[in-house]
Amino acid sequence: MFRVRSPPLPPSEIGGGCRKNAYAPLLVKGGRASCDPLVRAATVTVTSTLDVIHDGTSGCAITGSGICSLRDGVIYANAHANTIIALPAGTYVLTIWSSGSNDATTGDLNLTNTTGSTTIFGAGSDTTIIDGNHIDRLFQLSPGVTANISGITLRNGALFGQAAGPTAGGAILNDGTVTITGCVFAFNGIIGSTGTSGSPTGREGDGGAIANRTGGSLTVINSTFTMNGTIGGRGVTGAPSSTGGFGGGGAGGGGRGGAATGGALWNDGPNAIVNLTIFANNAVAGSGGATPGGGTGPGGAIGVGGINAPSPLQITNTIIANNLGGANCTNTLTDNEHNLEFPTNTCGFTPGAPKFDQVGDPMLGPLASNGGPTQTMAFTIGSAAINHGDNAACAGPLVGNVDQRGIARPYLVRGNCGIGAFEYNTPPSAAPGVRPGPLPSGGPPAVMPGIRPGPPPVGGPPAPMPTPR
Repeated sequence: MFRVRSPPLPPSEIGGGCRKNAYAPLLVKGGRASCDPLVRAATVTVTSTLDVIHDGTSGCAITGSGICSLRDGVIYANAHANTIIALPAGTYVLTIWSSGSNDATTGDLNLTNTTGSTTIFGAGSDTTIIDGNHIDRLFQLSPGVTANISGITLRNGALFGQAAGPTAGGAILNDGTVTITGCVFAFNGIIGSTGTSGSPTGREGDGGAIANRTGGSLTVINSTFTMNGTIGGRGVTGAPSSTGGFGGGGAGGGGRGGAATGGALWNDGPNAIVNLTIFANNAVAGSGGATPGGGTGPGGAIGVGGINAPSPLQITNTIIANNLGGANCTNTLTDNEHNLEFPTNTCGFTPGAPKFDQVGDPMLGPLASNGGPTQTMAFTIGSAAINHGDNAACAGPLVGNVDQRGIARPYLVRGNCGIGAFEYNTPPSAAPGVRPGPLPSGGPPAVMPGIRPGPPPVGGPPAPMPTPR
């Protein structure tokens, strides 16, 4: 049955924080994390993995069926301040196609309540999975919303061609304030829309996993981004009889392809990212309709601000490696020390003193269960990330001296903590030095980066397919 509980469980101290574990709810008071038991909240426990609505207005609060879906819980949170949504182990697949309403009833799960905060916490990203089913992104946060998301895998979010402007945020589009802890973002993707005769350039694709827009505030801690991607929209083909064409490049010239910025993350607002692993994401520029050809595709990992005036990305103890699409990074990063890039240095990190960054192979294994409640990418012996993190950052209130799995940092007080979301604590099961084969090179993959081939979405698209928001 659905359960609504208030107030939350009493907090307990751990590593300078107030959570019982890495994924316990963290309330927000005045825009800041709070352990204050007077900040009262209702806890809604989701009891069904089905994407259904049991009550059209209040969700889990008054449903007569005794069943509470994730969508029910979000609808409830949008009507009640300081709601905690407890998401047990299970795979929650979105199946309700967008109908054009910009709320939580169809398509993505829109968070709209600007009073207090909304917290969604899973049992750990190894067992709690939200799957976008390629029908829409997963979450959109409206301006003024404060949310916390933890202990969840967010996968298969997808957005295909906004009618106007960039297409942004395959898993999360943020215009509010969001803190993300202990999560995995995988197989999310964006495709920008094709240009038109009035606007021939293909639209941008921004942020295969997350797009943090101007006015949004983003904090991500102890999380992994892998196999997310973005593709710029195709430029419109010029008319054969035209002079100058749509692209202005001679008779029949077509529109320029759209840029692809941030296969994992696109940022244009205040932010902090600490102890992340950002590995093997992709950005592919859109193809031109004719001359002058495709647009640029910077930022296989992070397109900070895209083509807009960017806000610097605050980055600490983070791995950015083997991302495809021209560069790991583009635009402005604020290097807060002890970061790692491989194989190049497009992020502007500073090896050695005073920043103590690394440009070296992190030697990551595949995304897998390496102990604890969440999947991670483990180091193998010889990784440049081992013992090269900043202990002060690892001990800070955001990280709390634990890694994504809850393993202590630094492990057995071996020196410095590790860089990234994983703390090296035992040798891997594979032979030392064994790691996945080389990443693909050359042109774009046969399928959209970040989108796995597979069966069609449950229920299938209506005819014609609606345009997701």
